Amino acid sequence: MAASWAWALISRPKDRHIPLLAGLFCLGQIVVWALFVTVHVPGFSGTPEPNEAIALLSKAAELLRSTTSGGASLAAGDDGVRRRTLGVVLIAVGLAGLIGTAWAFAARPGVRGGSICNAPALPGQMVDVTLSDMGGMMGGRMMGGGHMMNVAASPSTVAAGAVSFRVWNAGMMVHEFVVLPLSPAGAGTRPIGPDGRVSEAGSRGEASKSCGAGAGDGMAPGAGSWVPLDLAPGRYELICNLPGHYAMGMHAELAVRP
Repeated sequence: MAASWAWALISRPKDRHIPLLAGLFCLGQIVVWALFVTVHVPGFSGTPEPNEAIALLSKAAELLRSTTSGGASLAAGDDGVRRRTLGVVLIAVGLAGLIGTAWAFAARPGVRGGSICNAPALPGQMVDVTLSDMGGMMGGRMMGGGHMMNVAASPSTVAAGAVSFRVWNAGMMVHEFVVLPLSPAGAGTRPIGPDGRVSEAGSRGEASKSCGAGAGDGMAPGAGSWVPLDLAPGRYELICNLPGHYAMGMHAELAVRP
């Protein structure tokens, strides 16, 4: 199963369903770990480490042979041993799944080293924007502010005039990038509609086309987008406005000085 996820993640990096299913698979392995990691198995003690997955499989096979070789002579109490053996097998499979899926995601183009596509020469000052979600943690990057999703811009202050945004989707989900005037109450305070989005009234521009400029259908995981703008002095809010993403922390401030 782990090998299947690895192949799918590498061969189909733009399929939004594959990372989601892989994430659910990993969650299942974590649940398995939680259920069985504390179960005592005869002949084995301690907490399994990830690099012991193969050894655990070998131990499980040995225990399985020992518990089934007795056939009908096994007492009723031996059923518990078989259950523990199954627990060891599930732990090992879960560890292999976690390791394989994490490795496959980290190996995908654009997850660790940057966007899978390069922006052309753009006018004015450059602002590099990284969009991330929980999946980005598997690539070794943590999100700030304790949010499940995040928008990070560097620099966060620029001079008025020509400003170009180079946006990279470092997460496992599709994202977009929109520049709005900052709400008087600050970033993250816009009212959210029943569709999970905020109003884009007064939008200064958008980058949401995979490996392209301007508006599109959203940036695929690992892809980039870019947009050149002319910004007046003031404060702006940089957001992802796909359903639910703003509420989960995808907003940041940008200051434009005179």
